[in-house]
Amino acid sequence: MNRLWAMGLKPALAALAIASAMSAPASAQYANPPVRSESVSQKDGILKEVGIDQKIGQQLPLDLTFRDETGRDVRLGEYFHGKPVVMALAYYECPMLCTQVLNGVTGALKTLSFDAGKDFEVVIVSIDPKDNYRLAANKKVAYIERYGRPGAASGSLATGAWPTMSQSPHRG
Repeated sequence: MNRLWAMGLKPALAALAIASAMSAPASAQYANPPVRSESVSQKDGILKEVGIDQKIGQQLPLDLTFRDETGRDVRLGEYFHGKPVVMALAYYECPMLCTQVLNGVTGALKTLSFDAGKDFEVVIVSIDPKDNYRLAANKKVAYIERYGRPGAASGSLATGAWPTMSQSPHRG
């Protein structure tokens, strides 16, 4: 038994102890914690104009027009015709959050037993006035492929860019 301990079990336990110690969470400690120069709630410059206006129970202005992924001007109301609509606001060259939102929407849609295009519509609208229909078309192709269900390419995943930020739903 001592020989087994010396040859196999002892090194295995030592390796397990080292691995356990290495996987323990590390915590940072500051001698002097970082100091913020101003309150987190204070906003500078244009950020003073940013906010959230809840409009619970109000309908989107369906007469807004924007350019779809084919370059055609469309009214938002064209996508609201008897089926539920999933709508997300993003922009297409966003390096972080917007991509996560679009990936999250696509992932959530994949879990549903209902099919986009058949049972409901999906409308993704850019909030960046610099986005164009070619970029929207490329995003549409990528997300339809990621969604992976037949029928989604039939125009149900509409994309586009708001013509002006003053027409976006958060204004007025």
